[in-house]
Amino acid sequence: MKRRLVIPLVVAAILLALGAAAACDSGDEDLDALRAEAEALCPAQFLEPCIERYISFATGSLEAALCITPDGKWFMETTQGAIGDACSDPDGVIVAIVGGE
Repeated sequence: MKRRLVIPLVVAAILLALGAAAACDSGDEDLDALRAEAEALCPAQFLEPCIERYISFATGSLEAALCITPDGKWFMETTQGAIGDACSDPDGVIVAIVGGE
């Protein structure tokens, strides 16, 4: 009787471990996709700090807009418009809206 109980427990443990591994892989893929998205949008001269902030906001609970100015400066701000709308800096343009639920 005890032997029959052990086998389902072992199978359940294996399935749980496989599910956790798959979830971790999915998270890495999501992060890689966000990084690629940020690389395509962020100004080259500020690439790394912009990518970090973009990912931080994209994975956060608050919705934020990535604003880019004509001179290549960037900033994240709480969004009050849509992609293409002006940012709080009238020269800035919203190029992406990320985060939030």
